[in-house]
Amino acid sequence: MAGSAVNGVCVMRSELVRMMTRDPDVSSCLSRICNTILLNDIELSEGGAKVTPKLTRIINREYKRFFKDAIVLTYLCGFVPYYLVSVNNVKMPRCLAVGSFSWRVRERPRAAARQGGMMEYEIRMLAGTLKESDVLIHETVAPVVDRSVYELSSPISGVLDEYLAWKQCERQSSQCNEWNEVKHIAVVERIDVKDQTTSGIQLLDEQRRYNLTGQHNNVVHNNLLRLTGAGVTHSVAEAFNHAVHSQFQDHSEVRVGSKRAAVHILPPNTEVQELGSLPTSALAQEAKTSFQKAVYVFFGLPNINHIQDEQSKTRSTPSMHREQYSNILHVQNTLERLGESVYARSFGLEADDVVFRLRAMPRFDITSVDDIKTLCDIQMLTPADMNHLRKTIMNQ
Repeated sequence: MAGSAVNGVCVMRSELVRMMTRDPDVSSCLSRICNTILLNDIELSEGGAKVTPKLTRIINREYKRFFKDAIVLTYLCGFVPYYLVSVNNVKMPRCLAVGSFSWRVRERPRAAARQGGMMEYEIRMLAGTLKESDVLIHETVAPVVDRSVYELSSPISGVLDEYLAWKQCERQSSQCNEWNEVKHIAVVERIDVKDQTTSGIQLLDEQRRYNLTGQHNNVVHNNLLRLTGAGVTHSVAEAFNHAVHSQFQDHSEVRVGSKRAAVHILPPNTEVQELGSLPTSALAQEAKTSFQKAVYVFFGLPNINHIQDEQSKTRSTPSMHREQYSNILHVQNTLERLGESVYARSFGLEADDVVFRLRAMPRFDITSVDDIKTLCDIQMLTPADMNHLRKTIMNQ
């Protein structure tokens, strides 16, 4: 029983990884969040002073890659498992590859629980040469207590349920289509037993045997039938089948007047009925729509499918709602705290002395010249802003 439960959780974890890395809607949400938050350069300071421009360039190159992977792991696991590598004699973080580890929630030791809470995440390596002791864990979502040692714990489990329901409907629809692609028939023999006695039933069986084989037990077949080009036939049924096939056999190319045909001969007194096709419902499409809705509700982003429909009707691009943009800022703050913790650990500093600052894309977009004119009229743009905007528009 325990083994089947573990296998079931492994299948669920595999489907979870597949959804996070292969589904277009989920990948689109993750990419939009990354592009929105990591568009501008990272600003870093130690003890109130900005770091050197050379180190800033290295941090932007390495930590943007790290943050991109960390966003996926935050939604997937609720924590960021990472390890440190040396890049030009400088320690830099790397996230564990998705699918290379499993995880669970366990109870903290009593001494550690007084400082860090009662529960914590634990990982188990499934691939690679790293050991569990080499991996550091930064918690981004509070652990959810599970009573099973190997129970799946993920912030996106609710979306996974919708995903599995959609895939189940797709499999059922695919099976219906495969059934309908093949012709299914039922063959029934017509039997009319006029004499219900034993002799009558025996006579019926002998007649059925003669219809199938062309031979009868009480008849001596001394005269074998011979057809032109057919050789010797041993029964009337064999001769009949050969005569029918020879009439429609034609190895020449298909043309007007060709007698080529696929002939199927059934025993006498049989009826053939074609089975009806299985109905294919719209449940698969409805399940997909429910899954997509759950995805965009979970990530707090506008449904990109609806945006494309709206853009086809109007010229303007709908702006992000205030609640949706607040979700972006929350992820930005999470990454800033992650960067401060990782940077401090890499260089042996106190986390309070390190300040990471990310600047997400603004909530509103400039989509036309009218937008620029409106901003100028309300005096929101400075001469420096206008100069920067001109370079952006003219691609200079």
